[in-house]
Amino acid sequence: MRALTFWRQILVLWLLASLVLGCKNDVASTKLTKAEIELDKVLDAWARGEPADQYPDVDPDWKAGYKLHSFLSSDARLVETKPEQARVEVALSLSDPKGKRLQKTVVYRVEQGPPVVIRRESVR
Repeated sequence: MRALTFWRQILVLWLLASLVLGCKNDVASTKLTKAEIELDKVLDAWARGEPADQYPDVDPDWKAGYKLHSFLSSDARLVETKPEQARVEVALSLSDPKGKRLQKTVVYRVEQGPPVVIRRESVR
């Protein structure tokens, strides 16, 4: 009888742990998805030719007059020490103000406010 109770307790603990870990993963996944959506909105605005001054501090290339032709997110992660922030790696296809085409891989930091703040963190 005691053995059955012991295994029942183990099963309940395992189910609770699975539920808690599953919920954490869902929350993290939702935060990443929201961060990617917000970044996509801003990069879409750049690709449509909207002025950079509407989105201050997002990307110095945008301010410098580079044209964004296309972009592709390749990796998104929450910042471990600040889970309200995500780092999103994006491949950019650009042309400089003189028309020369180039490719860059950029990491953006998306801080999920309010307000949402997006800044270019690094270039690879």
